[in-house]
Amino acid sequence: MGGTDSAADAFDDLPDPAWEIGADDLVVRAANAAARATGIAVGDRVEQLPIAPDSRAGAFTALRATLRSGHARRGLDWTLSGVHHAVDLVRVLDDDGRVRGVLAQARVIPDPAPVHLVPAGGDGPSPDPQTGPNGPDGDDSPAHNPSRVPVPGAFRLAVHRLAAAGTDEATGDWFGAVALQDGRLVLMVGGVPDPAPDPGDGGDRAPVVIGGLRAVLSEALRAGEPLTEAVRRADAAAARLPAGHGATLTAAVLDPRSGTVEHVSCGHCPPLLCLGSARGPGVVRPLAGPSSGPLGVGAPVTVPHVEPLAPGSALVLCSNDLVERPGRPVTAGVDELAAALRRSWRPTDAPAAADALCAQVLDALPAGCEGVLMAATVPAGTARAMATRITADPRRIVGVRERLETWLRETGVPSEVLASVPIVASELVTNAVQHAYPPGVDGPVRVRAAHESPSALVLTVSDDGSWGPPTPVEQEPRRGFGLAVARNLADALDIDSGPRGTTVRARFGLTRPVVVRHGDAPHLRVAGPGFGMLTSGEPPTRLRVHGPIGPAAAEDLRSALLYTTAGGTRAITLDLAEVTELGAEAVRVLHEFAGFADPSPAVRAPEGSVARAMLALADLGSLVDDTLAPDDDPAAASRIR
Repeated sequence: MGGTDSAADAFDDLPDPAWEIGADDLVVRAANAAARATGIAVGDRVEQLPIAPDSRAGAFTALRATLRSGHARRGLDWTLSGVHHAVDLVRVLDDDGRVRGVLAQARVIPDPAPVHLVPAGGDGPSPDPQTGPNGPDGDDSPAHNPSRVPVPGAFRLAVHRLAAAGTDEATGDWFGAVALQDGRLVLMVGGVPDPAPDPGDGGDRAPVVIGGLRAVLSEALRAGEPLTEAVRRADAAAARLPAGHGATLTAAVLDPRSGTVEHVSCGHCPPLLCLGSARGPGVVRPLAGPSSGPLGVGAPVTVPHVEPLAPGSALVLCSNDLVERPGRPVTAGVDELAAALRRSWRPTDAPAAADALCAQVLDALPAGCEGVLMAATVPAGTARAMATRITADPRRIVGVRERLETWLRETGVPSEVLASVPIVASELVTNAVQHAYPPGVDGPVRVRAAHESPSALVLTVSDDGSWGPPTPVEQEPRRGFGLAVARNLADALDIDSGPRGTTVRARFGLTRPVVVRHGDAPHLRVAGPGFGMLTSGEPPTRLRVHGPIGPAAAEDLRSALLYTTAGGTRAITLDLAEVTELGAEAVRVLHEFAGFADPSPAVRAPEGSVARAMLALADLGSLVDDTLAPDDDPAAASRIR
């Protein structure tokens, strides 16, 4: 007993967080003092662990792979309670050789401490609760602009930012996007005067002003106040803070029900409306209506102007910095931007329409520009819900997944949702097929996927059966992961079970990253030359990647690999011949994926290619297959990024 107590004490005294997860129920069985300090408690289910949303899918995939294969995972990048950790996973066996669970041990990865600027004395505008870590409209980046924006069901939205080298911000420029419950989309862009150090605390007060303006506008519009009143509140907030005097703003409210856009400009260039033509350059013009003076200086706020917003059009907002040129009037910069839009915009319902427009326009602007470009395109029609019904037959599950994948691609959901939803659907439908009805009874299983306001997708799986207790076979360690997988990949999971059937609803928040460029080189390109991904085959048998794979692109690569291989269960050829940069994040993704994928991907990386050299350095050369030939019919490939 003394030896057992000593071992338990030693475990509890380990300086780094360590905890064990049971194989049969995915519940934390033991957690040392350091793990408990991060919020991990004995009895917590896997989905209750304090893992950041962007780490959850990869964390659970690695956990399941460790339980299944027994291969240890080293140095996984997880965010626990807001702190970056490198996590090791090792499978644990009982004395009789049965799988008991997984032991996890985490080490803190040092990060530069972000500087949080607050008004002196704690006064001033409060942060917007809807744009915090769990809000639908972005994240709580320590920078003063969000790194993600919502994906509204009725519009295609993209935000691209040009930032000076060495910074992620365009100084003084700010933007926001809010998807309202009634389906309207709010876009806002503006600027604050060149920030100067505050004599009281010596700090830059621009983030305080920007956060306050965005919060005031967002909260007022969510509360149902008209745009005029929301702007008046922002004007009053700017007047209370000396650093907000002279702040500029353009705000637009896009309404898919009425087919209109309402806008107001305060010392800022107005939105540009693009009426494209499939046969050549279309019409691009500023939205009509008067402009008022900047915020916080006592200028009267003008009445918002309303104009039609027809399908096939695009609305573009930009920061003043993007169109201001030394020695030239701002109207010349606006004309230059309008000319680039005129050449670039063609009416299309393509999911990447807004991204393609932003990328092409920024390519056409002079070198050295900085600022924000927002584009919202109006497709000809919004995606209808997908609904299908099958009998409780395992052979029918593949057809459900294929139909769902097609619908998701057509609606233009973000890559991580495109990867997660089919996996969750397969798990939930499999559960219903296996458990809802007695043997020999082929009852109905219904599947429905639909966009839910303001910016979410809901997957519903229902049956008319009565779930029974698990059989001895289903109690094996490798079985019973279905609901755990669904809980980890979905943002929320609700189960309503009764004698007349069970309904499971999985909700997925729809946000997408803001594209950031430093200097003249894009970090991530979604259209045109640069980073991109294409698939061949149905279901996909080949994934072709081209351009640079940096940090943001590596996450897209991970999602694409999960999507094309159904979570690592299908064979895939990964063509990296045209990759121009294979960064450390991409190498990590390939290491993790190769660790659990069965079969492992076959990689095409010819001699002399960038990818081949990096794979050799990273000890991934065994994945390269020199017998692989180029795609026979590149024109038949489908672009997914």
